[in-house]
Amino acid sequence: MSIRSSNSKGYSDQRRNKVATYIAAVLSLTLVGAPGTVSAAEDATSTQDLHQAAPWAQQAIEKVTQQRWILPDGTGRFNPGAPMTRGELAHMLSQLLEIDASPSDQRPNQLFKDLERTTSNETYIYALNSTGIMKGYPDGTFRANGVVTREELAVTMIRALKVKGYDGSSNGQRSLSFKDKTDISAWALSSVQQAVELGLLKGENGYFAPKRSTSRQEMAVIALRATDTIQVLEAASSEQEGSNSQGPNDTPGKVTETQGTITGTAGTGNGTVNNNSNTGTTPGGTTGGESGGSVNPGNPSVPSNPTKPTNPSNPGIGNRAPIVAPGGLPAQELTLDHASKDLQASSYFSDPEGRPLKFVVLSGDENMVSSTVTDSVIRLAPRAAGQTMLTIQATDEQGASVTAQLQVTVQVNTISRQFPDTHLAGAIAFWLQKDLDAPLTKEELAEALIQTDGGLYARDAGISDLTGVDIFKGLNVVEIDLSGNEISKADASGFEQLEWLNLSGNRLSEINVTGLEHLEYLDLENNRLASLDVTGLNSLQALYMSNNQLTHLPSGLVDLPNLQSIGVNDNPIPLREEPDFTLHHALLKKQIRYTFDGAGPELIEAPAGNTAYVGGDEIEIDLSYMFRDEDDDRSTLVIEAESSDEQLATVRMVGQKLYVTALEGSNTPIQIWVMATDPLGMTGWGYVEVYLREAQ
Repeated sequence: MSIRSSNSKGYSDQRRNKVATYIAAVLSLTLVGAPGTVSAAEDATSTQDLHQAAPWAQQAIEKVTQQRWILPDGTGRFNPGAPMTRGELAHMLSQLLEIDASPSDQRPNQLFKDLERTTSNETYIYALNSTGIMKGYPDGTFRANGVVTREELAVTMIRALKVKGYDGSSNGQRSLSFKDKTDISAWALSSVQQAVELGLLKGENGYFAPKRSTSRQEMAVIALRATDTIQVLEAASSEQEGSNSQGPNDTPGKVTETQGTITGTAGTGNGTVNNNSNTGTTPGGTTGGESGGSVNPGNPSVPSNPTKPTNPSNPGIGNRAPIVAPGGLPAQELTLDHASKDLQASSYFSDPEGRPLKFVVLSGDENMVSSTVTDSVIRLAPRAAGQTMLTIQATDEQGASVTAQLQVTVQVNTISRQFPDTHLAGAIAFWLQKDLDAPLTKEELAEALIQTDGGLYARDAGISDLTGVDIFKGLNVVEIDLSGNEISKADASGFEQLEWLNLSGNRLSEINVTGLEHLEYLDLENNRLASLDVTGLNSLQALYMSNNQLTHLPSGLVDLPNLQSIGVNDNPIPLREEPDFTLHHALLKKQIRYTFDGAGPELIEAPAGNTAYVGGDEIEIDLSYMFRDEDDDRSTLVIEAESSDEQLATVRMVGQKLYVTALEGSNTPIQIWVMATDPLGMTGWGYVEVYLREAQ
């Protein structure tokens, strides 16, 4: 892949396990609370590039910059996607844990050979080291500018919690089930287990990615999780010190975590908690506005009989009036806020002479059911709950007619009726804090979306069928996260205000994203998509399509004016063949972050023993064996060279041969920088040394 760019021990254990469970539950609810919990209105430090952060991280970034746990750079940019360094982590934890950072002149001699008194975050590094939270490397360095891997972060965060009273024990109720569990280093395994149980760190699509670095925006979210954990630990410690009369069965706090259910004193609701690996929103709150009343109409199994045919007004000798099929018209059932239903009238009326018929609805309650007739199709649209009888007339070309009655029942919409998928219905019910069979209106959903700032979230909920989500179309939905489900088909067209869509980790083989003019972020990783059309998505900034079944680059990709990041690795795309070869190089020219499959040229060995004489002929150096490429033949590599000092020597390339002309002598060899580029635009670097001698 290439990237371009003091109780008995038994009682104590019980209590510890309860506290750990409580912490996990609090973390699952705190950061995923309704957007707006962390407000930028609290004099938060303004960051110029906040809009570049993922939506799930923006509120956390505002909070940590306000608290000065993580600082913007000198230009006011937070750089949300940049990796968190070890020095920055030391600063953050010192601030978060309120650890005193002594001035450098009050500390013992230098502990780390790569740290100077003037090193950024040096005082915080020594403060964290003195508490045992952060340590150096065996070679005596600290590597303040080094990145923090996720497994290193797990170890560091657990050490930090121990300073605040966490005993470091696992409750033993869960075991790591990540697909890459074997990639976690042995020294980090226990800490990862604890960090995951406490809710500090989470996986993504079944993977933990222990060796991956942690971005600054991810760290902002994790910092807020840590503060909530510390508050729970301190509260539990105070409670234990203040009262020894608590029985072993008392639970600290009133919220417990169970699979698919959140239980508490305020009530119980079944559904899905949004477990975004960074953060997100779990909508909540009860909204009123139930409409339509309680209607339990009858549901007759036998339709009403048609009226007798009217006598034709002597339209013509031998002409017979239209007839109605035996049994009449079948009763129809509609649901509020659902699509209209079409009745094919020609299936129930016929003309004895085989002539075409004209249909009209003579009567019925238009306030309950509206009807339109197009040719022989009668479209019925629900407007209010209840039951009505429509009179349908069929007339032939000579004016002979017949009427029949059609019973139509309009039922109140409910969550279970709107969403046939039980997992999706459960998630919606949990969000609205309602029963599955409670009435549901579009107006109610619009009101609920206000509470979530237009977000719909249901990660890892087992959803496979999105039937019914059309009810949200036309509403102010700006974010959708349905990642980690089992969805095979999705149609996002019609969500006109949508800016952020995450359907990664599903089973998608079909998706429609046409017309999403405001869409900025689209994550479809780890699905089964063979193709994708993003034509016209002019606001799109990030597209992630890794680990699908794409046979070509997405259509319309090159023409997107605001595209900044794209990932198409782990797909069978023939990038060395047309039309993908040309599109691939067009993407390279955009100078965006572009991840695709392939290995770049690798330096093997630079030619040695090269000498050029001043005033002599230029020398020839064969560079054809200097590099190798895993994907391409050496002969396909384009090699370029540049002299490090053109006053000493000039260079030129002919094919893969380097020609050097000495201009002045030098006591040390000159370095000629060499770059090899393969057909996909990936590069490898090296240099060739040439001795420059005076002619004798």
